[in-house]
Amino acid sequence: MRYQVATHAQAPADVLEALSGDAQVASPSFPHILRYRTASPCFAQTVRSGVAGNAVTPTALLARLARDSDSAVRREVARNKSVPAAILRALQDDADPAVKSSAMMAAQAPRTRP
Repeated sequence: MRYQVATHAQAPADVLEALSGDAQVASPSFPHILRYRTASPCFAQTVRSGVAGNAVTPTALLARLARDSDSAVRREVARNKSVPAAILRALQDDADPAVKSSAMMAAQAPRTRP
């Protein structure tokens, strides 16, 4: 369910912010999102990837996720159609070849944010 919220086109910015980090998601401020803490790091990464790929994710959050330790999250930032060109340029220098390739391919596609 958290992944569906993370990828929803009308997800509010504060909810996306909460979903971008496992400790924040467990916050009692968002009881309607999560009533228990999921221990699986793979699941947490999937949720972060969902936030990273969501076209409505705020630019500041995309910038932070572009520096995430998980390459799958950084790759989703590069694939995000709303990621600003400056973040894409930074991802083109990523150490992970898949992130670098995704950023280079995305740089050639039309963007919704300059």
